[in-house]
Amino acid sequence: MDPLNRVARQIQERDRRVRELQGVIERRRAGMGRRLLAALIRRRKELLIPVAEIARRTGLPPSNISRLETRLDAQNPSLETLVKYAAAVGLTLTLTAVSGDWRIPMTDGVTERPPLTSRRR
Repeated sequence: MDPLNRVARQIQERDRRVRELQGVIERRRAGMGRRLLAALIRRRKELLIPVAEIARRTGLPPSNISRLETRLDAQNPSLETLVKYAAAVGLTLTLTAVSGDWRIPMTDGVTERPPLTSRRR
């Protein structure tokens, strides 16, 4: 095999592995949202909050809440929906983006853009 064909095959193999890893990452990301939603639904049921009340508190139609709860395996809830649902059951959803030495807290998941802060002191 000539060197050019070998390089082309190496590139194809690398691209295949990248696509495979992207699929794994996407499935894990989707799974996190569904697991969080499942925990929020359990919380709603523990507190005996009806779907209609969750709809009122989130500003979403009751049909959307029902669909969200019953089709847990079929969709990936948006961050905005998770934040609203968490608030509706009395919780605050907070996230922190971390990269190396940097931590960026995101209040309520989406609403504030605070300055960068370093973890090192």
